[in-house]
Parts: sequence; structure tokens; C-alpha cells
Amino acid sequence: MDREFVIDVSEVDALALRALNSAGVIEREIETFLTDAAITVQSRATRLAPVDTGTLKNSIAYEVTARQATVGTELHYAPY
Repeated sequence: MDREFVIDVSEVDALALRALNSAGVIEREIETFLTDAAITVQSRATRLAPVDTGTLKNSIAYEVTARQATVGTELHYAPY
């Protein structure tokens, strides 16, 4: 053959590994952001909750799951 083409793919595995590791970093950053946001909302809701016995105020909690943060209470009278 007059011409020879060589394709070097030796870095493909390393690149793929870096991409996978980056995905883990991004997931951790998302979880950290959601946790910080949930804590902020919980703190504000706790400050704004009316207090009689303190049950409502003490029941406000947060939960962070895969790409979702929830803040609230399970007390039936909370919306009132």
C-alpha cells in the first residue's frame, strides 16, 4: 500500500472514564444544591409557621431523593 492510515484510540478509554467520573461529580453537585435549597426552604417555613404548641413548627422536614427535594409536614391541619 502506498498510504497507511493509523487511528490511535488509546485515549478513548481514558476519556470515557473521565466522562463517567464527571457524571458522578455532577450528580453530587445536584444533590448538594438540592439539599442546601431544601434546608433554606425548611428554615423559612419553620420561621413563618404559627406557633401554639410548636408541633407544626417541629414537624416541618425535608427529604432529598434523586433530583428532587421535598419540604413539608404530614400534619393534617398544616394547610390551615
